[in-house]
Parts: sequence; structure tokens; C-alpha cells
Amino acid sequence: MQQDWERRHDFVALEGLPLPSMLQPAFAGKRLTSAELLTGGKCNTNYKIRIEGLTDTFVLRIYVRDISACERERDLFALIGKHIPVPEIVYSHMEDDQLPLTYAISHWVDGILFSDIQQSNDLTAINEGAYAIGETLAHIGNYTFPHAGFFGPNLTITGSDENNQNAFLTYFKQFLFADHAGQHLGPERTTRLWRFLEAHATDFQALDGATTLVHSDYKGFNILVRQQQQHWKVAAVLDWEFAMAGSQLMDIGNMLRYEHLLPPDFERAFMAGYRDQGGHLPPHWKQITKLVDLLSLCEFLSKPAPGAALITEVTALVDHTLDQWSTFA
Repeated sequence: MQQDWERRHDFVALEGLPLPSMLQPAFAGKRLTSAELLTGGKCNTNYKIRIEGLTDTFVLRIYVRDISACERERDLFALIGKHIPVPEIVYSHMEDDQLPLTYAISHWVDGILFSDIQQSNDLTAINEGAYAIGETLAHIGNYTFPHAGFFGPNLTITGSDENNQNAFLTYFKQFLFADHAGQHLGPERTTRLWRFLEAHATDFQALDGATTLVHSDYKGFNILVRQQQQHWKVAAVLDWEFAMAGSQLMDIGNMLRYEHLLPPDFERAFMAGYRDQGGHLPPHWKQITKLVDLLSLCEFLSKPAPGAALITEVTALVDHTLDQWSTFA
């Protein structure tokens, strides 16, 4: 459960940033007093910053991989912020001729990454946090869109992402055979995986018609928790750059990717929180989440040189799904 994978983009150095121009729209007449690089994440650069004369702490987030994600996160937080715990964005800027950087400034949220809680031996914190995270996911599912797909400007769906067996098999075929996932998995494992996918392709029909909000990276690394009235609750769900409209089984698959390495009560608590808040589950839901997560795993391996740690870990996860398939029923 380490996911100790290399960054996809270098950190943006603070020394090279035009900080006065970046901060003035949000903090007119004030200067930066401190900045701390936050090393989590694999693509964008985040700094925890303090501003003179202000008691609040903020996060300066510089978008590197996909600059449209800044606008997407801003619009999503405006839509869901009253009911879903997300950071409050103070100011955002899309790159232009005067300032060729895309960034956002948001309030700092106190909390502990749930991934750190998962690594502890505190079963109470793990179970209470998992339950709260399941509750939050159900609440996210209350937001629906006209059809499935990826978000464009103003949260319009710009390209349909059809949830059917042919579409999913097309994606798998691209990652495995046209891209590089098959090379990293090896010919024997790739053949076994492809035959498995063909045999279970009809299971993808369970995703047909789903148009709920999907975080698409719903895991402990992106969720802050903290104790409130002596119980662990979700403080903020972070990093929505991959959000889309589709099936929440994608987010469940993400959260349960490493369930076999966690205490058994983790999955029970997470799913109890989801169900108790009205989360819907089809028959054989766990097998379907594992199928959907296989697509993410293959995408991780689709690049020419994804890194040795990533290849080793993802290959083990693929093997686990294929070897343990019957236990997910």
C-alpha cells in the first residue's frame, strides 16, 4: 500500500515565481512571510504559505499537468462546497500574457491524511475514518449530470465516456496493446488478463446510465480527516483534477484497491458509511469495482517508462485481482 511512485513533473521552484504579482490580487498590499513545499502528489506543486498580518494559513497550488484542472476545481468547489468538505478557494488565475502561470490560492485545512491513519495501528481511527469517508462518498453521489463524460468549461460534459462493455474493452485494448501496459506486464500475464476481461465484459453493463459526480482519485492520499467531538470525520477531500461524471463504483474501487492489506473492518466500515447515507450498490458490486480498477491499473502502466516501483506494485495488484476473483463475489 505504499504507492511510493516517482513524480510525473518536477516541483516548481519558489525562487522562480513572480510571487508579488501572484499574491496581490488575493492579498493586496501584503507580502509573503513563509512558504513550505508540500511534497505530496505526483504532478502539481503546492506550497503552504503565510501572509503578513493574517492569522489564517493558505495553500498556493500551481497547476502543471493540466491547467484546465484549475478552472474545474474552482467550479466544482463552488457547486459542492456547502455540502462536501473541500478547501475554500480564495483566488484562482488561468495563465495569460501578463502572467503565464495557472494557480489557485485556498485556505489551509487542518487534518491528517487518511493514508497516514491507514498506516497506523489505531483501529478506532481507521474504522471511524473509513465510515466517514464512505458517508462523504455517498453525499458526493447526490450530484448528477445529464450524461457521463469528462468536464469541460463550466462543468459541461465535453466528451461522452460511454459506460458499456465495448467502450471499456476498447480502453483496455489501447492500454495493453497499442500503448505499453502489455510490455510491462509481460506476454503471459497480458494474455491471461485479456482473456479474463473478455470473459467478464458484460459485467461492465452495471455502469450503464450512471451520471453521478466521480472524484476519480478517491483514496487516503487525497482525504484529510480530523477528530471532531471525539470522532474521526472528513475534514476535506482534495485534488479533484480528474473528476468526471460516471459511476461511483470507480471511486469505491479506488478506495478498496489495497483492502487486502488493511484490517478487515476497514472495508466493512467504509461500505457501511456509504450505504447508511443512501449509496447505491448493484449485485456483485465488489467484482465490478475490481474490474473498473483494473482499467486504472493498466492506464498507470501505459506510459513507456512508468518506473520500477510502479510496475512492481501495479503488477502485484493485477495478479491479486485475477487470483482472488472468486473471493470478491
